[in-house]
Amino acid sequence: MHSINATILRKEDVTEKLEWLFQKTAHPDFVIASTSLLIQNGWDSSSCRHADISTDYFGGGGSQYASYIEPTKPIQHFHDRAKGGAINSALNLIGVPPKEDRDLFDVLELTRYRKYEDLTPYESEPNDDQQESQTP
Repeated sequence: MHSINATILRKEDVTEKLEWLFQKTAHPDFVIASTSLLIQNGWDSSSCRHADISTDYFGGGGSQYASYIEPTKPIQHFHDRAKGGAINSALNLIGVPPKEDRDLFDVLELTRYRKYEDLTPYESEPNDDQQESQTP
């Protein structure tokens, strides 16, 4: 089974307040987090360019969808029939570099994230003292 809803963006665009929600991908410039956890923790999805991805596979069959979001521009949506795949299309737009014989999904090694729990942060949520010290 492979069923996730995630947000992928450049590491440089992660705010310190929400840094604890993100996990590293195989490429050092990109991170991934659960889209729903980001929203629950007050992330402004219009703050930077990113890819929202969704997969739903069981066995060999399933589907994938993706959106590319860039501030002040129309959202671009991709579906299963997108040339190169929905997720790869969105990852291309956020700047994931291609590698020979690997699609962009594999460049980031996104196969590691098969279910919602795989996107749950390993670190605990910041306590009130940490949040206060991070507030400008």
